[in-house]
Amino acid sequence: MVRANPAALLFLSLFLLCPAFAGEHIVLVTDPAFALGAMTRKAREKPPSVIRWKPGDEKPVWTVAEWHAKGDITDPAGRRKGAWDFKYEDDYKTFVVNAKEAGADLIMGVNAINDYGGSYRGQGDPWPHLLVQQRISNPRGHLGASSPSMAQLQRIDFSCTVRLVRAKHVIEEGYIKNRHAAQFLIFFTVQNLNPQSPGRGDYLWFGICFYDSRHPVTKKHVMFDMGSEKKQGTGKLIYNVGMEPFTDKEIADGEWITVRGDLYPMMIQALNEAWKRGALPASRNLDDYYIGGMNLGWEVTGLSDVAMAVRDLSVVGEKRSQPAEVKDAGVY
Repeated sequence: MVRANPAALLFLSLFLLCPAFAGEHIVLVTDPAFALGAMTRKAREKPPSVIRWKPGDEKPVWTVAEWHAKGDITDPAGRRKGAWDFKYEDDYKTFVVNAKEAGADLIMGVNAINDYGGSYRGQGDPWPHLLVQQRISNPRGHLGASSPSMAQLQRIDFSCTVRLVRAKHVIEEGYIKNRHAAQFLIFFTVQNLNPQSPGRGDYLWFGICFYDSRHPVTKKHVMFDMGSEKKQGTGKLIYNVGMEPFTDKEIADGEWITVRGDLYPMMIQALNEAWKRGALPASRNLDDYYIGGMNLGWEVTGLSDVAMAVRDLSVVGEKRSQPAEVKDAGVY
């Protein structure tokens, strides 16, 4: 019998397990614990304000977006003191950073029952959003010139742990299932950011719907983001993979659930679906496409009072050791 060399076995184990032997890793979503504060946007036409909950002068990477929502987290009247770094709470929303007792990095809540004044939203009407978002790639992304293109990546390791804190839904006369819901989502833009490309700026939405009040476990859903006279849409493809690729657990049970997986092949599928439907027509070259930015949070179109806790958000790309050939993403 030939004995294995312990030193050789140790080296082999380290070779297989140590990221240093894999491609270069690059953090795509930074400041996951929201330590640097946030910029805020109540309306698109107004310049952002800055809120800090710890001393420092480094520019925040996060922006809090409160589209079509009542209340304003910059209002001192809504500030609360306690076992957290920052808490804003009023009749319309909750926003808590580093909620120590809840074990959460962030808690976001929307009371759309109050926001809508107890009346169901009509067809085409806007709805309240409460989102945290950040730019990732150039221009103006936190990665700057080090932004990797989709051709330079071979994995995008995603992990996020969430827990539904509260969920009250009014289901009575006037409720329309296809119109009235509460959704907690994360979306990334897969965007053409090559300055020399005629399609520069064009993008699709790639997302995961963690929670939808109408479904125990969310499924894949693909559509175009069409607006109305009352609410403008982007017109871009939305490729929402849902929770099914990751877990069969129901977030509605109120337990902590970790969503973890490699998003890269799903984003390639999203690009192919976009081209199949005639979107992103100017380029099929993966070297033109980057992860432009992301947002996370609530969109509430029904009479719902909801809140979600989030912790341990991580999005890390792994670069290829050699650039991929990028004539057409359909070959991937």
